Amino acid sequence: MKTSAHKSKYKLDPVLPVTVVVLGIALVSVIFGMLLFPVLTQVCATEILYSAARMGYLGVGLIFVGLVLEAYHLYEMHRKHISVLVIVSIAVAIATSWMIYFLSNVYSC
Repeated sequence: MKTSAHKSKYKLDPVLPVTVVVLGIALVSVIFGMLLFPVLTQVCATEILYSAARMGYLGVGLIFVGLVLEAYHLYEMHRKHISVLVIVSIAVAIATSWMIYFLSNVYSC
């Protein structure tokens, strides 16, 4: 079996962080669509809003884990920039979680 030429000394394939981030972004995108439908149509769907918010938090977690895995992968070549990536990952996770939280509480019956 051929090994990837891009693996770091930590044996992390660069495809894994990218795949996790893409899955997280796809999940968060679907969740924002699910959250906007009841809000824009003014349909009483409180349970849908709260359950979609919970799934959105899973997507935010996937994005955060993927970005931290990418930081782990880039550690040996870009040590000075890793702190920026981790800080941006935390900021994105917090901002997206707040957006999901406030959007799920925007419309109540």
